Amino acid sequence: MKKIFALLTFIAFTASAYSQANKTTGTWAELNSFQNILSSFTKASKSGDLKPVKTNIESLINAAVDLYKAEVPAGIDATQMRAATVTLANSCKELFGSISLEQTDAEINQKLSVVQNAFNDVSKLYSTAGKNSGTKSKTN
Repeated sequence: MKKIFALLTFIAFTASAYSQANKTTGTWAELNSFQNILSSFTKASKSGDLKPVKTNIESLINAAVDLYKAEVPAGIDATQMRAATVTLANSCKELFGSISLEQTDAEINQKLSVVQNAFNDVSKLYSTAGKNSGTKSKTN
């Protein structure tokens, strides 16, 4: 029950942060793409269905890599965002490892929660864009 509450709280916060971020900096396509994939996974996992996660994890990893490679919108600290997107990509790879090792559903759900937390960190950075002075962008 606590996990469900935490998951619902996370989803509500992410949606709120995402909404605020769009008001501040416009739309970031790579972030939207990652969020859409992650959202479909979390919706399925809430009902106990991990098949979408297990069969489509590569799409989440690819979206995380695309997000890392994308130009960071103006107003966001590029160094912090790069660090957050590296953490996000690594958490996706750890989820992939759990799936590849055929770990239990509980272990896979735990790794999915880690991915959600990492995405939450990216969303927070994105939502605070424009609130800090200075604009940094691409650091590739």
